[in-house]
Amino acid sequence: MELEIEKVTVESTSDCWRIWYYLLEAAGLDVQLVNARDVKNVPGRPKTDKLDSVWLAKLTEKGLLRPSFVPPAPIRRLRDYTRLRVDLTRERTRYWQPLEKLLENALIKVSTVASTLDTLSARDMIEALIAGKRDPRRLADLARGRRMKTKRPALIKALHGRFDDHHGELARMLLDQIDTLSGQIGTPTTHIDHLLAQADADGGVVTDETAATGPSTVERLAEIPGIGRAGAQSILDASMSSRRRKWSL
Repeated sequence: MELEIEKVTVESTSDCWRIWYYLLEAAGLDVQLVNARDVKNVPGRPKTDKLDSVWLAKLTEKGLLRPSFVPPAPIRRLRDYTRLRVDLTRERTRYWQPLEKLLENALIKVSTVASTLDTLSARDMIEALIAGKRDPRRLADLARGRRMKTKRPALIKALHGRFDDHHGELARMLLDQIDTLSGQIGTPTTHIDHLLAQADADGGVVTDETAATGPSTVERLAEIPGIGRAGAQSILDASMSSRRRKWSL
């Protein structure tokens, strides 16, 4: 600013641009990120970092550059949390799959009766198997809900297998990993809820205008079949970015 700099152009190169963009942005400068293909110099001319900087400055001065979209800091924080939650959720799914295969190797076919292994009924049955209970009828008694209880004959058949102590040890390890990841998923979810509650419409962020008198935006989106609370939050994250991108053009 002391040098009367009005705008700074940063060329997008892998992830190396981020630190410089964020530092200059934090210093209060007007920073724009440009795609490398849009700022190529004339072929046949020498190429050095200094000459590239001069070329970028000339293009910036003449207003010939089209800036790429970079989310503002609040949306970047929200995006970091939503993407981390997606990664943790995928990692948790990776442990459900070997658990199902382990049960099938022990001739336990709970997943053919229960919709998924992460239901309360299936979890109780697996915990009982790990604890040493093997009687299919007693295991079937652990079914919760009217729908599962009506499947008792199928459950008894599905729970009649060869589950032994070594299966129990492996199942315990897999469930512990799943529980650990479930706990970790709760942390970004808490931050996401907080960031959405603090959203500012003037910054291009969708807010819950009806939160004081009715369901929030997340709750209304979650009512759509096939979209849960996490999916609704991801949709809001994407909508915030699209609004900012539209405004920046």
